[in-house]
Amino acid sequence: MYPNFYYAFRDLFGIESDFLRPINSFGFFVALAFAAAVIIFTRRLKAMEQLNLIQPQKRTVVEGKINYLDILVNALVGFVLGFKIVYSFQNQELFNHYRDFIVSSEGNLTYGILGAIVFVSFSWIKHNKNKLSEPITKEADYHSYNHIGAILIIAAVAGILGSKLFAYLEDPGPISELFSDPFSGMTIYGGLIGGVGCNLLYIHFQRLPKLLFLDAGGPALILAYGVGRIGCHVSGDGDWGITNLAEKPSWLSFIPDWLWAYDYPNNVAREGNFIPGCVGEYCQILENPAFPTPLYETLMCLVIFVVLIRFGNKFISIPGLTFSLYLLLNGIERFSIETIRVNVPYQIFGIEITQAQIIALCLIALGSFMLWYCWQNKYSHLRTT
Repeated sequence: MYPNFYYAFRDLFGIESDFLRPINSFGFFVALAFAAAVIIFTRRLKAMEQLNLIQPQKRTVVEGKINYLDILVNALVGFVLGFKIVYSFQNQELFNHYRDFIVSSEGNLTYGILGAIVFVSFSWIKHNKNKLSEPITKEADYHSYNHIGAILIIAAVAGILGSKLFAYLEDPGPISELFSDPFSGMTIYGGLIGGVGCNLLYIHFQRLPKLLFLDAGGPALILAYGVGRIGCHVSGDGDWGITNLAEKPSWLSFIPDWLWAYDYPNNVAREGNFIPGCVGEYCQILENPAFPTPLYETLMCLVIFVVLIRFGNKFISIPGLTFSLYLLLNGIERFSIETIRVNVPYQIFGIEITQAQIIALCLIALGSFMLWYCWQNKYSHLRTT
């Protein structure tokens, strides 16, 4: 396993560099997941605009005027980069515990000020280059995909808060520990509910077509989820399945052994037995191999993604239909995988069921109802225009 790029480059290329330790492998795949979601989301919204399903909004813009808010943001970014990043390269021992360093107050004030000055200077030069003696005010099209930046920020912040909250509800502990480590203790469904819920509020207040935006987001969400699960597997963050000591069936002889059962050496969760001769902070390996469920989810998500894209292309003009299918298939996928995943179960009427399975059943029910409702009302949006 590769908790960070240091382990990956050491194993794959024989390169050992402490500068690679801060690049967390799970975080890297999360970044790829966000990038993939943005690409798909943008393409779906553009396709809807081309079919005149979504109309650009009109907004008043001012050209030739210095944007002082942009300059302030650049100052903050430059300060943080100087205060934290430059300082860490001057003190390489920090790379061994970079997560703790990032959320601490440790840094260099001088580097921070210098970083702010550099970024402000470049921003000021750029704005002055486009400055007009008499700024021009005019109306311009504001396309649906221009909202993606705001949607992404809301999804990130609300997703983290939601995932932390649902993880706490699943395994309660001292409130003081809830946000003590912002990089651990998260649940996927908590992030999904928090991110989608807050973005629905944003879409509502921006007077955008909710169902069409959800349709565009469904394929993006399932693809991002699948890519993110690769990060779970590569880092070994504890999202593996139950112990699997069974012999691989003959009808699965075409798949590699590690896809049937895997022991997650050097896992970032630090679970299992110590690896003899290992040096570093990630030196555990599972005592018994487990089902590599993150990879199973990645494969299932890719299949669902293809289905949603083809389904969405065929029924793109029926608001809500694609997102309804996303909810249904997402729920089926998660409910089924939970049967072989390690998770904390609840006892409800004598039945053991996990939090994820409860939410998955709700998604299946909601998705099924929405499919029926959207299909029954597939022409209602045309009658109101």
